[in-house]
Amino acid sequence: MLPELEPLADGPEPRPGDLLTLRPGNAAGADPALTYHLVDWHGEDPAALELNHLDTHPRYQDWAAVVALDDVATITRHTADGVRTWAPDTPETTTP
Repeated sequence: MLPELEPLADGPEPRPGDLLTLRPGNAAGADPALTYHLVDWHGEDPAALELNHLDTHPRYQDWAAVVALDDVATITRHTADGVRTWAPDTPETTTP
């Protein structure tokens, strides 16, 4: 039996499972008009965010990118309390 894991703290920084949009000119050259799935967070300073396309995208299974937190335009998180969207530099919550 696996131990029960503590839920991640609901802080303003992105975490695996969040949906991200990116700023134009991001380090990966990824399309800023698309939404990406945050798969993993590598390192601390500077952090490297590993992204995949959403599962509805045609290149879902053969594309990944790594960007910096500065490349992130918005973060969207689905929780039991609803959906929150915010910019990394302004963590006030909005609902889409």
